[in-house]
Amino acid sequence: MKRFSMAVLILVGCASSGQPKVGSCEARGGTVVGTTCQRPTDDAGKTCTNNRDCDGYCAPPDSIYVERPGGGRALRIDNNKAVVGVCSAIQTWPRVPLCTAFVSDGKVTGTICP
Repeated sequence: MKRFSMAVLILVGCASSGQPKVGSCEARGGTVVGTTCQRPTDDAGKTCTNNRDCDGYCAPPDSIYVERPGGGRALRIDNNKAVVGVCSAIQTWPRVPLCTAFVSDGKVTGTICP
């Protein structure tokens, strides 16, 4: 019986890893959305060239997106073109929501996907 109890305890501990705790998220001024804790940033809209410049992440400017025929937008990445981004309005933990493009070292380097 002792081994069974220990195994259940270990499995329960594993099941909760990676999920933000509502109390700790709210204590940091955030809200749990799905599997992430999201909180407003203090520097939203500030210009940036790297994620390190922001509380959240450095988002590329709207000018690098092109409209798709039939609706929606596509990301146009030119690895030789320097860009200035803007700091995101939210900070997420443990990762950036959805598939989000970001700026690193002054260039759009791709997307962060959960």
